[in-house]
Amino acid sequence: MKGLLSFIIALGFVSSQQTTQLISVNDPRPLGAAIHELEKAIKQPITYEDPSYSYSADVADRSDTFRHAPGVRVLLPKGGALSFPFMPSEASDRWGTATLLRRLVTTFNQTYPDGAQFSVLDQNGLFHVIPRSSRAASGGVGPHASALDVPLTVVVREVNGLEALHAICAAIKATTRTTILMGAIDLNAFVSTKVSISSDRETGRTLLTQVLQVTGPALSWRLLAGAGPEAVYYFNVHQVRH
Repeated sequence: MKGLLSFIIALGFVSSQQTTQLISVNDPRPLGAAIHELEKAIKQPITYEDPSYSYSADVADRSDTFRHAPGVRVLLPKGGALSFPFMPSEASDRWGTATLLRRLVTTFNQTYPDGAQFSVLDQNGLFHVIPRSSRAASGGVGPHASALDVPLTVVVREVNGLEALHAICAAIKATTRTTILMGAIDLNAFVSTKVSISSDRETGRTLLTQVLQVTGPALSWRLLAGAGPEAVYYFNVHQVRH
């Protein structure tokens, strides 16, 4: 009986252990791709924002890989590989998720120390991974000024979610001269939602978060930069499935 009891206890201990999972990506945006995989594993939204890609050595011509219009070049960040081991149990609460996410960002920063460096922001109930430095056209690394950090004046009444996003992006363009275009988003979800905004001090990041929280559950975004000297970004929204 004692031996059977010991076996049952040991079996319970083994079954409660979690196997370490490995995120392994090779992507033009390795940190963004790793965050997307982490979102799916822990089922929590984590937004990602690109740095600017002004330095020619950070950009690769992928015109031979992707379909494109005649005479148009497909330029993407050069990117690379990133590996990150973790256990889903690390994200059992908010503090654990923050610690896990900071460890992922630190892994990227140490893997690519000569380029853009990132940090984690916990704001308005959402985790954001944000570039804090980027490479200029000369190759030198300097502070990254995000267009989403700037307070905006936006006033719209009872518009649909897509119109609200456009109003926020127009205010960002007027204030910072940064162009943000709509990328991959679920138009049906945004068109069917009514939103009102009255702000003269909230940042673009806060306003975007508020629109997504009103539009649907567990929505996350990726703000991806076009490669080149012009400050053009694409706002992409996806749902994190539970």
